[in-house]
Amino acid sequence: MENGEDIYGAEELILPSGQRVPARPGRYRVTPPPNLSDTDEELFILEYDYPELIVRDAALRTLYNLEQMQVQSQLGQWQHDHGQEAHGVVLSRCGYAFSLSIDYGASGYHQQFVPDFAFIDAASWSRLSDDEKNVTYLQCMPAVIVQFTTDVNTMGDLQNKVTKFVEAGTREGVVVDISGQRVWIYNRGEQPHFEPLAAIEFDSWPGFTLDCVAILQEREQERRRLGL
Repeated sequence: MENGEDIYGAEELILPSGQRVPARPGRYRVTPPPNLSDTDEELFILEYDYPELIVRDAALRTLYNLEQMQVQSQLGQWQHDHGQEAHGVVLSRCGYAFSLSIDYGASGYHQQFVPDFAFIDAASWSRLSDDEKNVTYLQCMPAVIVQFTTDVNTMGDLQNKVTKFVEAGTREGVVVDISGQRVWIYNRGEQPHFEPLAAIEFDSWPGFTLDCVAILQEREQERRRLGL
């Protein structure tokens, strides 16, 4: 992918197919669906929800980055306790490409999303070849996805993304709203619902508990340190 010198100026992102969009965050109509696995973009996270390409900043602000680091710490403990690939693999900010059953009349993957964290069970991971694992957007469905709201990734936007994952085969999806002290949970076959912020256990992610209260406490300590 080629970029202009000023990512927030008038320059453009050029997709592998030759399609062009502004080099700034936003949603842009792009058809047919581009193959985002052929991109090497580093300044932006690219997602696709037919017929729109979604461009988001790759950099995170301090408090949101802190949340991600706290989750990484919890994941590290889980991997230490359960083995690197004993039950599956955990990937951070990795893409997934799939298409829902609706026929849009355009070839290619109609959904290409990048969740904050995802757990792929061992059976699904083992079905991928080495080449299939070495792509930016995996062609498999994670068992669990976790998203965190930010000032630009709203609860509504993330609910829409998680819903499409679940409709395509993901078994459990969670949107964590640390600021609002709530979580939105969508388990396949059940009605999605909100719950107060708490530790979350997953049926499809053996042995892992997402301690949202610890993440909140770490965030509040950082806010006090920064005088926010």
